[in-house]
Amino acid sequence: MFGLAGSSSSISGGPSELPSKERIASYKPLLDSEVGRQSRNEQTLEIRKQKKHQALKKKRGMSNTLNNDDEEWMQLDDEHIVYFFNHATSNTDRLDSIRGLRCILATCEDDATVNTVVHGNALPRLVEYLRPRCPPEFVYESLWCINNIAATAHSQAVFNSGAVKDIMYHLKNNTNNEIRETCIMALTNIVSDGGEMRLSVLSQSLIDILLDILHDLKDPTESLGFQTIWSLCTICQEPLEDGPAMKITATLGVVFCNLVQLQKKYMAEIMNDILWAFSYLSKSRPNVLESVVQLGMIPYLVTLLNENQMNLQIQPVLKVLGNVVAGTEAQTQSVLDAGILASLQPLFHDANHPWEIRKEAAWMASNICAGSQTQVRALFETGLIEDLALIALEDCWQVRNEAIWAIANFCTGHGSKYIQNVVDQGGIAPLVTVLAMTSPSEDMICEVLDALHKILEVGGFRSREIIEEYDGHVLLNELTLESKSEIATQKASKILDLFFGGETIVDECENCGPQVVDKKFKFGINDPSMEATFDFGDNSNRMF
Repeated sequence: MFGLAGSSSSISGGPSELPSKERIASYKPLLDSEVGRQSRNEQTLEIRKQKKHQALKKKRGMSNTLNNDDEEWMQLDDEHIVYFFNHATSNTDRLDSIRGLRCILATCEDDATVNTVVHGNALPRLVEYLRPRCPPEFVYESLWCINNIAATAHSQAVFNSGAVKDIMYHLKNNTNNEIRETCIMALTNIVSDGGEMRLSVLSQSLIDILLDILHDLKDPTESLGFQTIWSLCTICQEPLEDGPAMKITATLGVVFCNLVQLQKKYMAEIMNDILWAFSYLSKSRPNVLESVVQLGMIPYLVTLLNENQMNLQIQPVLKVLGNVVAGTEAQTQSVLDAGILASLQPLFHDANHPWEIRKEAAWMASNICAGSQTQVRALFETGLIEDLALIALEDCWQVRNEAIWAIANFCTGHGSKYIQNVVDQGGIAPLVTVLAMTSPSEDMICEVLDALHKILEVGGFRSREIIEEYDGHVLLNELTLESKSEIATQKASKILDLFFGGETIVDECENCGPQVVDKKFKFGINDPSMEATFDFGDNSNRMF
C-alpha cells in the first residue's frame, strides 16, 4: 500500500508550545474534634472550561506558522478537505490530505470543524495510518489529528475507533520522540475524560511506561519529559490505587528535589505540574505524606514560599504542605521545623495574592491549631491568632471559614491556656458571626459552641461581656429554638444555663440582633463606639 518514493521522510509541522493548563482544586477541611487532626471533606476538583483547546485539562497540537502548502489548505472549506482525504489514492495525496486535516484541526476555534471530520468518517482512516507498517510521516500526522480530536468532546469516538491499541504500540516501540510526545498527549486526553476510557487506558500499563520514560531521560525538562510529567499530573487528578500512587510519588519526588535546586525559570511549568501532582497524590494518603517527608521535599517547599525565583504557583505548594500538616503529629512537626510559621504571616497580608492563597494558609493554620501543645504554642508565639481574627471578619467567606475553624480549634485544643489573649486580639467576634448563619454545618456550629464555652469558662466576666456586646446571648437563645441539630441545641442551652443565667432572652429592640446594613453584617449593641461590622463583599460570598 505504501511506496513513498520521492516523498519526504521528514516530519514537518510539529507541535508548538501549548497554552498553560488551568487547574483549580479546592476543598474544605473539617476538624474532627475528638481526633483533633483530620483533613476535612473530600477534595472537589473544579475544571474551568474556556475555549475548546483549553478544556478539560487537555492539550492540542497548535501551529505557530503555516507554510505555503498549509495556507493553500486553509483556503478550502472543511468538507472539501475531508472529502479529499477520504478519496485520496496516491501516497503523496494521502499524506497531503492528512496534513490538510492537521491544519484545520490545529487552527479551528470551535467544534464545527471537529464535527465535520468525525461525522465525515475520517477517523477510521486516520487510525489505519497508525499501523506499524506505515511510514513515520503518516503516523505522526495522523497522531496529531487524532490527538486534536481527542482533546474535544469527541474523545469517546477516538476510543471507540480502536486507536488506543496503535497509539500504545508507538508509545512503547517508536524511537521518534516527537511521535511519542503526541502519543502521550492523545492517551492523556482520553484518560482525562474518566470512566471506562480512563480505566481501559490505565490498565494497559500507561503509568509504568511513563515512569520508564522519565527514568531513561537524562534531562526531564526536555520536551518528552515535559509531556510525560504533564500526563502524570493529569492522571493524578482522579483517585489512584496505592501502588501506582507510590510509584509516581517516588519518581516525581526525586525529579522535584533535583530541579528545585537549579532554580531556572524555564522549568516553571514542569515544576508546577509536579507540584499539582503532589497536591492530588498527598490528599488523605498517609503513605504518600510520609514519602514526601522522607524524600526531603518539605524544606524545599517551604523555601518556595519565601524565595520563589522560578515564579512557581503558590497554591499547589500550600496544598501539599497543608496535606502534610493534616497528617500525623510527626509530619506536622516536620513542616514546622522547616519554618512554615514565618512564611504564613506574609501570605495573609500580601494584597497580590488571590483569596485562594489566604484560604490555604488559614486551613494550614487551623490544622496546626489542632496539633500538640508544643505546636499550638509555636503558632501562638508568632502572633498568627491576631491575623486570623482579622481575616475571619474582613475577608471573603472562603477565607473567613478557614480562619474561624482555626480560632475554634485553638480555643478547644491546647490553646486554651492562651484564651485571654484570643479575647484581647478580637477572637470572639468571628465566632459569634457563625451563630447568626442561617444554615452552618453541624460540625462548624458545634465546634464554635465548644470554643465559646471554653472562652466563657476561662475568660470570665470580660468574655461574657464581649459576647453580649455582639448579641451572642440572643443568638444562642435563637439557636436553642430554631436549630435543626439536637447536639447544637444542647450545647447552646448548656452555655446559656452556665454563663447567662438560663433565662429565655426576649429583646424587642428593633436594633438588636444581626442586621445587614450596606453589605455589612452589623451587631446591635448599645455603645456606638463598640460597633462591629462584617463585610461580605459581593452577593456571591454572602452566607448569612
